[in-house]
Amino acid sequence: MAERTRAARKAPKFVKPATREIVRARVLATARISPTFVRVTIGGDAVSTIGPMGFDHWFRMFFPVPGRRGFTLPSATDDRWWPEYQVIPDDERPVLRNYTFRRFRAAGAGSYGDTAEIDIDFASHGDLGPASAWANTVSAGEEIGVLDEGIGYV
Repeated sequence: MAERTRAARKAPKFVKPATREIVRARVLATARISPTFVRVTIGGDAVSTIGPMGFDHWFRMFFPVPGRRGFTLPSATDDRWWPEYQVIPDDERPVLRNYTFRRFRAAGAGSYGDTAEIDIDFASHGDLGPASAWANTVSAGEEIGVLDEGIGYV
C-alpha cells in the first residue's frame, strides 16, 4: 500500500502538450444546443498542430473585446506569453478565458472543411461576462487565438 501511495504522489498533476504555441483559428459555425448553451466550432490550418489528449484537455482562448475588430496575440511559445500579453495596449489586447475542448475532429474528418475542427461549449448568460456575450454574437469567419495547455488533473 505504501508503494502505491508513493507512486501516486509522483504522478504528474498536469500533462503538457508536446509542443505549445498560440495558434490563430477561425469560427466555422455556431449552434444553440440548449436554451443555456452555445456551441462554437473553430478550425484552420494551424488547429491541426494541436494534438487531442482526451478528457479534461484545456486551452486558453483569446478573442476580441465585443465591438472591436482584430487583436494582437503574444508571440512567445513558452511561459513568456503572459508578460507579453500584459503589455499589449488595452485597445489591442484580446479577452482571455480558459475552456476545455468538447470535441476535436482531425483534418479531413470535420463538418465544415478540410482543416481540423474543435467544438467549444459555452454557458450562455446573455451579456453577463465577455465570453458569454462573444459566444452569443460571434459569426463564422471571426478569428480567435488558442494556446494548448494539455490535460489537467490526470
